[in-house]
Amino acid sequence: MRVLIPYLFLLFFACLSACSKIDITSDEIPPFVTSSQKTTAQQVQFMTELLEDEPTSALYYYRRSLLFLELTDWKKAQQDINKAIQLDKTKPTYFYTKALILEQAKNYPAALQAAQVAESHGLRQVDLYMLLSRLFYQTKQPIQTVEYLQKVKKIYPKKPEVYYYQGLISYDVEDTLNTIRYMNQAISAQPEFIDAYKYLCRLYDKNSRPKAALAVLSRAMQQQELQKNSELNSMRGTILAKLADRDSAMFWYAKAVHYDSTNWEAANMLGRYHIEHRRYEVGVKFLKIALKTKPTLAGANYLIAAVYEYHLRNLTQAKQQYEIAFRLEPYNTAIEESIKKMERRIAYEEYRKSPQYAIDQLKRKQDSLKQPVQPTTPTTLETTGQ
Repeated sequence: MRVLIPYLFLLFFACLSACSKIDITSDEIPPFVTSSQKTTAQQVQFMTELLEDEPTSALYYYRRSLLFLELTDWKKAQQDINKAIQLDKTKPTYFYTKALILEQAKNYPAALQAAQVAESHGLRQVDLYMLLSRLFYQTKQPIQTVEYLQKVKKIYPKKPEVYYYQGLISYDVEDTLNTIRYMNQAISAQPEFIDAYKYLCRLYDKNSRPKAALAVLSRAMQQQELQKNSELNSMRGTILAKLADRDSAMFWYAKAVHYDSTNWEAANMLGRYHIEHRRYEVGVKFLKIALKTKPTLAGANYLIAAVYEYHLRNLTQAKQQYEIAFRLEPYNTAIEESIKKMERRIAYEEYRKSPQYAIDQLKRKQDSLKQPVQPTTPTTLETTGQ
């Protein structure tokens, strides 16, 4: 094995899963120089070098899979954890990690299967029970979900995630009162539990209680770490828009885009609002922000094209935007006709810039001078001699 500096800190990786961190510290792995100062990518390179020397080490593949999980590279994370399991099928933690990776990749049935294998191999910890609760819920198995929630509750009676999933199950059976009760319990246990706030807000909004929804959002934003959450700001804008307070709605949409430019819904609403109020360049700017994240918005492309055509007088840009819209809606004859119109107008503008235009204009003027003067019809007074 190549020489490694054998001092300072042991290699420690953090798993950014929804449940909790996995303790993967071990004396089996060589130390990593100042690991706390290294980026995740550098740590991946370190593990890759170790694997070059020991390609049959299940532990090293396991560790690197956690790093790929941290980098949200689900494909590589899954490849490494599968290799680790192939080399050593006795470690329940490997199957637990595989379940975490598959959950993040939204492959819930496969994640559930891996989590169950981890349990059958003897893993007994609250994080696994919570993971199983989530996966049973995602695969629409409420009885098993409740069963594992109860296991978690015996260990941590006030775990906020337990209340949250109890609230989701209550909602699924249309038990609104218990839904509200459980979500509020989740928030009481963890005041910054953002998903509980979002769910309560959607619930009140669905039940035509916008003022209650706004109260939930105000409560959420009392938590400093939630004030800059783009989705919460956007939700506030949506509810205010429904209350016909569009100016206030746009204020919150603008905050949402400021905190997260990928929030295309808020950017799209802002773009349309500014165009409606004749702030065309500002409107186009926000629509283009929306299109960076959601390029399939045919309506946004068409609206930008219309602004370029009628207000900003940029025919080339208008044609380009119409063409994008037409690719998204190839059967829209109105867009097709707009493209043809732009082609004619652009061709005419090019013609006007050419020397031939001046020649043709001069010729038309000369031709008009050559036209004989047509006699005028005598008036009534002229014919009567008066």
